[in-house]
Amino acid sequence: MTASSVSWTSPETWLYLANRLRIEFEHDHVPLVAAGVAFFWLLALFPALATGVSIWAMVADPAEVLDSIGPYMSLLPGEAADLIEARLTRLTSAEERTSLTIGAVGAFLASVWAANTGVKGLVTGLNIAWDLPETRGFVANNLLGIGLLLLGFLVAALATGAFIALPIFEWLGYIGEAVKRALEIVRWPLLALAMATYLSWLYHFAPCRKRHRFAFLTPGAVMATAAFLIVSAGFSFYVGNIGGLSETYGSLVSIIVLLLWFWLTAMSILFGAEVDSELERLRFHGIKKDGRPNDTLPLHHTNA
Repeated sequence: MTASSVSWTSPETWLYLANRLRIEFEHDHVPLVAAGVAFFWLLALFPALATGVSIWAMVADPAEVLDSIGPYMSLLPGEAADLIEARLTRLTSAEERTSLTIGAVGAFLASVWAANTGVKGLVTGLNIAWDLPETRGFVANNLLGIGLLLLGFLVAALATGAFIALPIFEWLGYIGEAVKRALEIVRWPLLALAMATYLSWLYHFAPCRKRHRFAFLTPGAVMATAAFLIVSAGFSFYVGNIGGLSETYGSLVSIIVLLLWFWLTAMSILFGAEVDSELERLRFHGIKKDGRPNDTLPLHHTNA
């Protein structure tokens, strides 16, 4: 089957893709790469919280932070949400506020370093998914990581604004009860759309290859977002109702649960990259008669 003869409505095509994804998921060591990314995300989290509270304190009451990010906490397993809420409560306490500004610079640098390292770990995983070597230099690689990090912060800020704007508009009397309920339903799909859009940009700019046709949303980004939501819900249910993690890990259970959730999130993102990689490979190179991919040309030579 050549690239031009691939039938996207054929069950054989999708069975082939599913098998290729299984093989590539193991061959590319996705769980191992995701574990490294999750480790650096965990390192970045607490300095980032301190930095965020310091910045928030310049424009608003730090005590309002928990109310503003409350909707995000529902995405986390209970123990992980409790850990973050406890840290934020301490950061916004009266005795801690005076030291926030003093330590803001150090916390900011620590969070940027760890988060940038985590993003570069994702970039490495994306290069692995597309079977590409990393040829960019140290400066270019770090600038890319910081750029993707800032883009992620921007998307998160816009998504946060969607949650904050609703109670403000309600308080001002601009919306009624019916509109409020409709917006409460719509904002969650909008949050999912924001995540899928960011992942599409990540899959476009991060791999080390020639620039190709930009897609606002890619199948891999949509599937990664769906996987993230399903895995988060399933993991939260497991932690809250089935798993005896507290008995196993004791006082460390909150850290373990948060680290596992980061790991599952990173795997979801890398899974979406594998989906886009295999779809691109199939679209351009097709399938040989013996069932193997006709990938005689490396992907970074295509102009998809």
